[in-house]
Formats: sequence, C-alpha cells, structure tokens
Amino acid sequence: MSDAPLLAEAELDVHVSDDMMRASIMLPRPDFGQEPYKYKARDLIQALSNNGVVYGVDQDAIIDLVEHPVYDAEIQVAKGDPLIEGTPGEYVFHFATELSTEPPVREDGTVDYMGMKTVETVEEGQIIAEYKPAIPGVNGRNVLGMEVRAKLVRELPPLRGTGFERSEDGLTYTATKSGKIDVSNEGKRITISPIYEISGNVGVDIGNVDFRGDVVIHGSVSNGASVIAAGNVTIDGIVENCNIQAKGNLFLKGGVKGNGRTVLKAGGDVKAQFIEFAQVRAGGNIQADVFFNSDVSSDMKILMTGEHSSVLGGTMAAVEGIEAYTVGNAFGVVTKLFAGVSPQRSKEMAILQRQIDEIQKGIDRIQAGITKFDIAAKAQGNTNYRGDPRRTELLRVKIKNEALQGEYRLELENIKTIMARGKRATIKVFQNVYPGVEVGISDKRLILKEPQDNIEFVRNDNGIRMEKME
Repeated sequence: MSDAPLLAEAELDVHVSDDMMRASIMLPRPDFGQEPYKYKARDLIQALSNNGVVYGVDQDAIIDLVEHPVYDAEIQVAKGDPLIEGTPGEYVFHFATELSTEPPVREDGTVDYMGMKTVETVEEGQIIAEYKPAIPGVNGRNVLGMEVRAKLVRELPPLRGTGFERSEDGLTYTATKSGKIDVSNEGKRITISPIYEISGNVGVDIGNVDFRGDVVIHGSVSNGASVIAAGNVTIDGIVENCNIQAKGNLFLKGGVKGNGRTVLKAGGDVKAQFIEFAQVRAGGNIQADVFFNSDVSSDMKILMTGEHSSVLGGTMAAVEGIEAYTVGNAFGVVTKLFAGVSPQRSKEMAILQRQIDEIQKGIDRIQAGITKFDIAAKAQGNTNYRGDPRRTELLRVKIKNEALQGEYRLELENIKTIMARGKRATIKVFQNVYPGVEVGISDKRLILKEPQDNIEFVRNDNGIRMEKME
C-alpha cells in the first residue's frame, strides 16, 4: 500500500454552461507522487448538487468517469431538456402577392416594359390560400431544474375580403368568382374584383370600353377608341389616336403613338415604353423611355430610367421633380421641363377659396332665412312648420350648397398637399441637356445657352442654379 497522500474530494471542479443546459465535472490531476482520490458516484452527484445541478444527470457518464478517471478535462455529466420553439400560424398564398410593376432594366441599359407584371388573376374554384395552424412550443428544463418556457405562438385571424369562401375547418380559401386578386392590409385582406380582359385589338370593331374595374387588353388600341376604367388599364400593344382614362394606373407596354389626338389620364401612375405626340395627365408618377413632342403632366414625378432614354420636344411638368438622361438635341428643338408648383396651381387655389367663401355666405343667408321662418311660425302657433314646403326647399338648397362646398374643400386640400410636395422639387439630367431647352422650377425660368451634362437644376431666391452631380 502506497504511503502517498490522497487528493482531497473538495477539489472537484463543476462547470455549468452559460445557458445552464449542460454541466461538466473536471477531475484534478494529482501531483507527482500523489495517489489519485478514489471517487465514488455519490461523490460526483453530491458535487453537482452542491453547485445546484439537480436535473438531467447522466448516471452512466458518472459511473464511467468513476471507473475510468479522466483528469484536467471537462467531462459532461448532465444535460437539460432544450425547449422547442413553436411555429406561429401562417397563410400560404397560391398566387403572386407582389407584382413587378417596375419595368426591368436590361444589361444594355434599355428598359423592358413588356416585362412588367401588372395584374394577377384567379379562376372560380381555384384554391387561393391555405392556413397552417400554429404549432405550440415545448417547454424545456435546465440542469438547475428550472423550467425554460417556449414563446407563446399565436393563431392568425381569418382572412377578410370579398370574392372567396372559407372551408368549414377554416384552413382552405377558394375563389367564388374569376377576376383580379389583390392582397392588402399586410396580407390580412383579399379582394377578387371583376376584370375585363380583351384578347385582341380595340377599335371600331370592338367599340368603346367603359368598365367598373380593371381592363386588360392583349392587343392595341386605335382608331379613336375610348377606354375608361374604374381600376387599372393594361395594354400590351400600341396606343394610337384614342382616349384612355383610368382611376388607377395605366400600363402601356407597347408605347404610345399619339398622332396629336391621344389623351391619357390616370389617377395613379402611367408607365409606357415610349410616348409620342400625346397628352398625358397623372396623379402619380409618369415613366417612359422616350418622350417625343408630348404634353406631359404629373402630380408626382416624371422618370426616365433607361440609360438610353430621352425627351425631345413638347412640355413636361412634374410637381415633385423630373429625372432624365438626355434632354433636347443639337438642333435646338424646343423642349420645356417644369418642376414644382406652377403659378397656375396658385391661381386655382385662390379661385377655389373664393368659391368656398361665396358658398358659405349663401349658406349663412339660407340659415338666417330658416331661423326667421321658424321664429315666425312659432309666434303664429304653427306646430307643423317643419313640414312647410318653403322651409323644405330652403333646407334642400342649403344641403346642396354644403355638398358642393365639401367637394371644393377636398379639391383645395388636394392642391395644398400637391403644393407642399413641390417645395423641394428639382430637375436632374444624368447625361446631356442641350441649348434651347427651357427649365422652370415653380416661378423661376432658365433657358440653356450652353450644353450641360450630369447636372441638377435647383431653385433659389435668385433664380435657378445648376449643380454638378457626382
């Protein structure tokens, strides 16, 4: 029997991981000449308990460490139960929820307007969405015996909207009619609305189109035809000699050959491959590769995104600004660019305010008349005066005037909003702008006498200054 001293039991090292899901023991190596301490399983278990480790102790690992000691190395002897996070409820949509209405730019710098995806349609009976219910998580427990709670997961509310039905188990949504499908309110609402789709051209043979929804034409529109839609209008072919109006957006993939007799109006954006000899009005942005001899006006921006895009001739006006690549040409073709708030807008606002004030005076006179009528009727003991035709007529006129005044107020607020957006408008030309081009920003004007390139036109109190862009 050796006379070497035994290593004290107290020198055991217990380590608990930062996440408290693992615990290990390190047996200290005895000094030279020392007899290793003969640990028993209960010694290791007691050491773990002294350090708070009471759960997930691996008895087999402890017995193995006792029978086959390993020194100066952490040996895992306890492991907690990891939590399993749950999965929240989610919807899987079986249609494109995001459309690519921005035309892609090709490698050569040209823009592919035919590449725009402007509408997503579904057929009656088509499954449009499925719901995957939430899967609750499983709580864990660490080696200290404390429960580790999984995060609560939530179910999503049923989809709202029109044009579809939900299965009895609440998991499947099916279209009840064919049409255009939209997702809004962060994926919580689906709307399937009517769409008028024409496979060929629109002209004298088809007649005019007037539809309370979206219109998609897979051909051209010409020969004086009229297309009016309460939603968006998408035309794959050429637009020529016609009138097109949309409360939503206009997507003209084939471009516009206006011949001086084409009028385009949109409450939203207008996007076309090119626009020639046309009049264009938009409440949103107007975007094209080429503008040629056209009268173009936007309540937001006019954008030319292709590196080969240009504007030649005509007038362009945009409240929030213009971004172009080439403007005018070396032959001095008259080309006008205007940004910001035009003096005409200020005149319109003043006229509207005068009309609102005049209507208010009339409303006040009518109300005074109604008040006098009521006082006189009461003095005469007339208890049925409210039904008197004369009083009813006064009320009718008052209500009519108030409604008209409300419309003018909305129009006035809209102009004020537009004017506020135009205060910082600039005009950017990324390539060349030629002599003879007229530039205007709000009430300031400038006619270029020398060619410029990569320039931004900015209004200041003294006029319009030109700033070189980096």
